[in-house]
This record gives sequence, C-alpha cells and structure tokens, in this order.
Amino acid sequence: MTHEKRRGIIVVEDEPIVLNMVQEILEEQGYEVIGAATPSELDHLMGDIDPQLVLVDMMLPEESGMQLAQRLRESYFPHTAMVAMSADRLTLLFASRSGLFQGTVAKPFEISTLLEVTAKNVGTYVTA
Repeated sequence: MTHEKRRGIIVVEDEPIVLNMVQEILEEQGYEVIGAATPSELDHLMGDIDPQLVLVDMMLPEESGMQLAQRLRESYFPHTAMVAMSADRLTLLFASRSGLFQGTVAKPFEISTLLEVTAKNVGTYVTA
C-alpha cells in the first residue's frame, strides 16, 4: 500500500496569530494548509508533504527564511513556487532578487494581496 503525500500550501510562520490567520484565510478559499512555526517543525512533516506552494516568513527562529527556502529548494521542492513574507521591505527586496521566491507579501498584509499572490503562484512549476 502506497502512502499518499498531502498536497496543499505550506506556511512557515513563527508568530502564532499570523500563522493562524493565514491558515484560516487560505482554508476559507478551499486550500489545504500545512502550518509550521519553525523550520524544525516543518522538517518533521517533510516525508508527508508534496506542496503546491510554500509561504515563508523571512524572520524565523533556528534559521532565516532565506536559508530555509534555499534548503527546501535544494533538498525537497526544486520546482515548487515559494513566497516570502516579511514586515521589512528591504528583506522582501532581497528575497525578490534572490531567485528563490516567485512572490512576496509585505506584513501587515491585506487579505486581497495574500489571496492574489497565492492564486498567482499555487501549483506553478518553477524551473532553475
């Protein structure tokens, strides 16, 4: 019997209120959301996930969002779209120029912006 991997959107966000809000907003739109507060929490879920999109907060404990995105791209999801989230505009500028991310969301965000960036990138096949 083969084990079916979970599809959906991964959200890595260490602020519980933001993680819960993003999960609720996306689930209301019909997306399955897999949330993780830390990179190590996400690591425990890796064998069970085949995401359509990864949303990454840039300021995480344990490693930066940029480091996490690089690791995810190299080791797990080479063709999955990723979106950077941050309250720091300069961080988002660096993220957008890094080649790792297909979109950015500035915090605090408008719900419409989150949904627009998600819809644009979910299921997108990324080439190197």
